[in-house]
Amino acid sequence: MFKHRQLASIAKIVFAFGIVLMGSTVSAHAADRPTPVQPTTVYKTTVPASGHLLNNRDYGARSPRVIQLEHQANSADNGKLLLTFEQVPEAGQTPVFPIYESDDNGAHWNWVSNVHQTKEVGWGMANCPQLYELPQQIGDMPKGTIVIAGDATPNDLSGTQLQLTKSTDVGKTWKYESTIASGGANFINDDPIWEPYLMVHNNKLVCYYSDERDSSGLKPKAQAIVHQTTTDGTTWSPLVMDVDPNGLKDTDGNDDTRPGMPVVTPIGNGKWAMTYEQKGGASVGLKISSDPESWNSTSAGTTIAWGGAPYITTLNDGRIAFNNNGSDGKVYIFNNAETLQKGIGAADTTYKPKVGQAYNREIMPLANGMLLVVRGEQAITVETIDVGDKAINSSDSGATTPTTPVTPTTPTSSSSSSVQSSSSSVPAASSSSVSSSSSSTVSSTSSSTTTTAPSTSVIKQVKPFKVAAVKALYRYNNVNFSKANRIKHYAKKSITKAPVFTVVATTKSSNGALRYQLSDGSYITTKAGYVTKLYNQAKIKTLRVINPKGTWEYKSSKLTKKSAVKHLKKSKVVKVKKLVRKGTATRYQLTNGHYVTGNKQFVKVTK
Repeated sequence: MFKHRQLASIAKIVFAFGIVLMGSTVSAHAADRPTPVQPTTVYKTTVPASGHLLNNRDYGARSPRVIQLEHQANSADNGKLLLTFEQVPEAGQTPVFPIYESDDNGAHWNWVSNVHQTKEVGWGMANCPQLYELPQQIGDMPKGTIVIAGDATPNDLSGTQLQLTKSTDVGKTWKYESTIASGGANFINDDPIWEPYLMVHNNKLVCYYSDERDSSGLKPKAQAIVHQTTTDGTTWSPLVMDVDPNGLKDTDGNDDTRPGMPVVTPIGNGKWAMTYEQKGGASVGLKISSDPESWNSTSAGTTIAWGGAPYITTLNDGRIAFNNNGSDGKVYIFNNAETLQKGIGAADTTYKPKVGQAYNREIMPLANGMLLVVRGEQAITVETIDVGDKAINSSDSGATTPTTPVTPTTPTSSSSSSVQSSSSSVPAASSSSVSSSSSSTVSSTSSSTTTTAPSTSVIKQVKPFKVAAVKALYRYNNVNFSKANRIKHYAKKSITKAPVFTVVATTKSSNGALRYQLSDGSYITTKAGYVTKLYNQAKIKTLRVINPKGTWEYKSSKLTKKSAVKHLKKSKVVKVKKLVRKGTATRYQLTNGHYVTGNKQFVKVTK
């Protein structure tokens, strides 16, 4: 009897000890979850003694791109991160694409090399770098070759070449491979090409990019999204149209037909998603296709967010992550493509990285289950956030077929948005606006300061409209204006030359002051003494032309070049029949039946 009791007691002790061990195992498993990397500065712009960066850029480091290696012959190199970005040097110097590496998932970084432009004498690697590791051999480039596509330009920006450069030694040295395409000057409306995105599909290297040459066939020309492919790395296929501006609606005669900045990702079930800027960066378009080389070019897709510079990627567990520069710095997670198509207001989970918002910010899932966020402006800063993704083996980290999506169990934060997912017309930022489809223009986006708006701020999305500065003002990266949060100062100018901003939302500071949120996520005051709506809203009888270059009368309220019938010189007074609204823009129909713009930079109400 004693023996039986003793055995029973021992059994209870063993059972209890087993429970303890099980608990320890679970705890140990939870402890295996990586600790997110806090914001880390990879590179910081040094302001030269002259105070001037090349081409008077107001940013020094932008459009960062990171890859995690997985196809290297030396297995010790797999898992390593490589990073590059658009680096703006001191005026007079030639730009390069720097290469940095990290062996610890982004916690520490070391400079490796610079990618120089070697084909054209006196040119540099100017903007829009895109890093990619070949998952298979393409021509003379073996599996694991690292390639970079980006714009080569002379310092005066008089031309653009989309060049492909390669490295077969993990980024230490680089060699020119081919020119994908050549364009005009590196300015909007001067036939440039820019903003590449690379991937391998069907044994071909595909390069998507924004094309402002004559490919659109529009007069005046509009930017299109196109792609070309190569099987050998040197000879590129004829151009294929992916988003044709001819098929998009033009609501106010400005930049509505300006798609750009394509990014493509697999979303499961044999489908692919492409996000891109619509209407010159005023909104984000989404297209879904079963063939990443065929996108129904005449379809505008679905509008899923306001603001531009979108980036989309597929997590290890099959869910979809998205961010852009018009979403208050948040990362949006969608459980599936159906939710994604409803827009960011329908996101299943949202996160707000500490690095803050920035133009052309990249997000990338790491093999350890963390999501890397990398941003630039005056510095390149990275961090990783835990979005509940699964960790995978490095050999699986490049799988192009996502697994069944799962719902995260421990999101770090979440919020909802009132942005609507309709594809309705959205007035776009003009070339004078702070937002633009090209990362090569001198535009002003958020600074490297990582301060963000308080989480209690309520962002009220509005249908985008334009305002002009009528008094000197600052633009800020925080709703709570302070000297430390300033991004750029704008001097007072006449209305015809005043800076123009695209407003996508309103919000309030902590003391209740009303602010405008712009399409790039920054903020300006709403005070009437400082800004005014760009388009006249008054019902009047006469208008006077005030723009030094004059303006035009049109047969149609669409104000297209084709419908232009008469040029009106400065100081010309015209008689008005009625006010016509086109979205948030306005027109005035004249007594002769023709139309003129209601833009305050061209006409002034007279009494």
